[in-house]
Amino acid sequence: MGARPASPSIRIDCEFLNGFAGSRRTSSQCTSAGHSCRPAPGPSILRPRTGSGRNVMAIAIFTVRATITPEQEEAFNRWYNGEHCPQLLRYRGAVSARRYKKILGDDKYQYMAVYEFESQETFERFLESDHAGELSEAYDLNFGEASKRVRSAYVQVWP
Repeated sequence: MGARPASPSIRIDCEFLNGFAGSRRTSSQCTSAGHSCRPAPGPSILRPRTGSGRNVMAIAIFTVRATITPEQEEAFNRWYNGEHCPQLLRYRGAVSARRYKKILGDDKYQYMAVYEFESQETFERFLESDHAGELSEAYDLNFGEASKRVRSAYVQVWP
């Protein structure tokens, strides 16, 4: 059974076209821009498609929890959603990026970013890459004085 072509009536989230999560475009607009995206379940997910058109199941998850001062919160969210996450997803093997705001819990971190990678090896290469270094430098340059962060990584153990 062959893959179905994307219908122009399917609405998608495409940050590559406009730089911000939540903007809706049709799949034909996305394809004409030289890449393809899949329908996304909500505005907080960035999920590019692989070049072969198949979906990649991520097995390594990288989380970054962060604080931000109230004066910088709006700029922080705009930068994180519009620049940082899309730049991370340019790394080959990064499968998705999602951000969350804390609604329950005692720790000091208000935000959490969750990045999925196709394998533990891909994630480990990412950590050692110039790409990761540039992302970290950009974070520190933009919000290093106004934010504290902690990073963790996990590998899938089931199913």
